[in-house]
Amino acid sequence: MSGEQLTSVIALTQDNSGTVWAGTHAQGIMRLDIPNQKAVAQKIAGLQSVSIFRLLGLSDGRIAVGTNRGACIINDAFSRCDFINKPDNQPLLDSITNLYEDKFGNLWVACHLGLFRLRPNATLFEQYSAHNSDISNNYVLGLITNKADGLYVVTSTGFDEIPNADADTPQFFDKQNAMGLGSYKPGGNALIDSNGRLWSGATILEFDKSQLHQYGADEGASIGTTWLGSYAQKTSSAMLFGGTRGVLIVEPDGYNAPTHNSEIVIRKWRQGGKTYAVPTNTVPTLDPNGRTFSAQIAAIDLVYAKHITYEYRLIGLDEHWLPLDENSRWISYTNLTPGHYQLEVRAQYNNVAGQVKPLKLPINVMPAFWQTQWFKLLIAMSVTLIISGLFKWRIDIVKARAKYLEVLVGQRTQELAAINKIGRQFTSHLTLDEVFHDIYEHMAGIACADTFGIGLIDQDREHLVFEFATEQGIRFETYKRSLNNLGQLAVHCAINNQSILINNYDQQFELYHPNPDSAIHTLSNGKTGAQAVSMIYVPMSIQKQVIGVIGMQSFRENSYSKNDITILETLASYAAIALANAKSHQNLIEVHDQLKFSVEQLKTTQEKLVMQEKMASLGHLVAGVAHQVNTPLGIAMTALSTLDEDFKKLELDFTSNQLKRQTLEVFIERYQQAHDLMTPNLHRTAELIQQFKQVAANSSDTQIGKIDLHTLCKQVIAVAATQAQTKNISLYLDSQDSLHIFASSNSLNQVLLILIHNALQHAFTEQASKEVRLSYHLIEQRLIIRCQDNGQGIAPELIDKIFDPFYTTSIQDGAVGLGLSIAYNIIHQHFNGTIKCFSELNQGTLVEVALPANALLNKPET
Repeated sequence: MSGEQLTSVIALTQDNSGTVWAGTHAQGIMRLDIPNQKAVAQKIAGLQSVSIFRLLGLSDGRIAVGTNRGACIINDAFSRCDFINKPDNQPLLDSITNLYEDKFGNLWVACHLGLFRLRPNATLFEQYSAHNSDISNNYVLGLITNKADGLYVVTSTGFDEIPNADADTPQFFDKQNAMGLGSYKPGGNALIDSNGRLWSGATILEFDKSQLHQYGADEGASIGTTWLGSYAQKTSSAMLFGGTRGVLIVEPDGYNAPTHNSEIVIRKWRQGGKTYAVPTNTVPTLDPNGRTFSAQIAAIDLVYAKHITYEYRLIGLDEHWLPLDENSRWISYTNLTPGHYQLEVRAQYNNVAGQVKPLKLPINVMPAFWQTQWFKLLIAMSVTLIISGLFKWRIDIVKARAKYLEVLVGQRTQELAAINKIGRQFTSHLTLDEVFHDIYEHMAGIACADTFGIGLIDQDREHLVFEFATEQGIRFETYKRSLNNLGQLAVHCAINNQSILINNYDQQFELYHPNPDSAIHTLSNGKTGAQAVSMIYVPMSIQKQVIGVIGMQSFRENSYSKNDITILETLASYAAIALANAKSHQNLIEVHDQLKFSVEQLKTTQEKLVMQEKMASLGHLVAGVAHQVNTPLGIAMTALSTLDEDFKKLELDFTSNQLKRQTLEVFIERYQQAHDLMTPNLHRTAELIQQFKQVAANSSDTQIGKIDLHTLCKQVIAVAATQAQTKNISLYLDSQDSLHIFASSNSLNQVLLILIHNALQHAFTEQASKEVRLSYHLIEQRLIIRCQDNGQGIAPELIDKIFDPFYTTSIQDGAVGLGLSIAYNIIHQHFNGTIKCFSELNQGTLVEVALPANALLNKPET
């Protein structure tokens, strides 16, 4: 080769034109003129001071260069190599281990920092590392197509697959674990043959079998250590791999991986601390003093011994297979129990096709004399006899104890039955005095009760009040004990919720207080109570709260026992319940009397307020009628007064014989005018009085009768007309059809008056046009009566309150707030109907009454 001296060539490639290019360690890139055997140095900017590790001729004719400081692409003029930066636009600055162009035109660059992709027309790399993808390791060694749309990626610790190399975010799948290769993987110099097998300088990966076969010197493939990147595939499918000892040429189409067969044998056998010959066709027997053995096993394969893994188990002891150390391959068991076992060992090749025949070895462990069946049977019989004797002895003791307990239980059962009976009697009384006496009588019948008292803690829990206390049948005056006086035994019992038993007060009071109790109490006969010697105090509790104390005292020593205090504690529980019931009953009676009085007062007040509301409605009615009657009646009176004056003049002219025809004609004309004026106004007055009488009659009528609803509505509107006129409000009846119903005129009339009066009083403020409309309709078996205004409306939070008694927004005007409440009660109680209010602010208000039509349209049976 002439021209420039060519040394340290690390990478070679051929472009589309057939030109061969060489990458060197220190001379940059050189063009090889092979026909003329000449090397021509190329002055390309960017490659003068770098070592070129990889070259790749791209499909578009350009050359990609991998250096010790990143990757670049030589431009079309071969004058400059443009380095590609990382996604953050910083230089890659790492040694390139591999270059590959996929079918989509993407350039893939492998290095120690992960895998980089340069898309067509892109200026920056896309980086995929362990930080943002599932790649097995950042140190990428090799890249090769998967014969589809993806790539196989070989890293320093794993073997991955990218199914779609053109995906926006390539996905990395762990092919090594998926194929069950364990810790083995292909080499970085990866090539694929026509059968889809993946080759490297020392391995063959068969995807269909999920096997990685290693080949070496035994197959004539010893080339030493393979150089990373020293590999090529000829067009004839032959593969070339370079190593420290030369070049390996592989014809993959004619190669089939050999199959290896072997079997497992025992190399060494140790038993009882000694090494024996390997057992063959015999069953090893372990004596009672040496229930331990060890065995070293191996497969008969000198070439691939290091590629075999072993598992073992001892049938009769192990439930699962156990892994065996591949270096020592020793199996050991100690302290085996007597019995029959079988040692089983199995193995398999990891990366070589083949089978290993398993090992099965029966083993017997002999028992010691004390482990034999007859000895165990003797021990079992002896133990059975001992246990039987102990059991019989224990049964006799239990029977004696049971007999004693049976008698004792009988006695206690009788006592408890008597106590329960007494307790039920306690709780049958409802007054405190009855309970006090009943407790005293039963307690005195059980134990000595020269002095007996029941103290209850007051409501403020400051005193213990003894309302009931006796001495030999004579009552004490009621007295109190301060709960701060701990020197008093009753107080000590209540504060500490602790029963007290004393059979000699002078000797035992110091157990509870350093000073004796000096309190003196007076009997009802004026005498002072005597000093007791023996005494019992028992607390009375309900739900863990002490409510009082029961005390019994005797004038004699040793009058009480622990059995007495147990019985009294049980009775105290019943007594506490009885006293609590009596107090609750007494409180209920007092509360009942108070409620009864309050209800009567409320009822009286309600009747007065309802009457007041009715009188107010009647007042509005009378005022309206009076106003309407006053106008026509005043006109009639004026006409009558004028006619009376004309009549007196006529009478004077007649008596003085001065009456003229003209004067008589004038009088007759004026009489006719007065008659014409008086007659309609007097008829109007009579009609108004008749309507008032009708409404008044309806107000006092509670009987159900036939009603013309149209007429009733007109009458109600006529009565309310005067109040409406004073407020410049127009009243309308929108329903003109006659409708006859059977109902109480009084109740219905009152409801209609309340609805109209409520609208007149509350609906309007400063509206220019003020209207209240009354209507009725039959809809779906219901009589619907509506009273609607176009006033100010009601706030949403107030609608639910308008039917409440005494609720009003016009209390300053004297309103009581019972109108709509009365209407609500009449509608629900008398008509079994409903009344609802619909309103929005500044949109008016609609009050709708719904009554069941069946009861109104059918005449009731008499």
